Amino acid sequence: CARLGVGLLSPDATLFVWDLCLIAGWTQVGAAIASALLLLRDGLLACTAPAHLADYFLLHTRQLTVEQLRAALERHFMPELRARLGVPAPEDVLPLEPSDVVS
Repeated sequence: CARLGVGLLSPDATLFVWDLCLIAGWTQVGAAIASALLLLRDGLLACTAPAHLADYFLLHTRQLTVEQLRAALERHFMPELRARLGVPAPEDVLPLEPSDVVS
């Protein structure tokens, strides 16, 4: 967590996590790393030696996509975060059309 995902996640996934942290606080780095662990759970459990765990984790976290991280965060962490911030779920918000913004 000290590097805030740099070098651990792909550049796009790192920027996604940073956006989340800028909006909701830097403690969300922990939720992002926990989401990565949940996504990699089966592979991590299949490792037969402690050294393999680190190798597997470092290799496969870089392959996680923004969509995978977003889905895992949504499933495990976002409902509580939204409740704490008083923000509605995406499905509860009306879509914003370009004509709504530009006159």
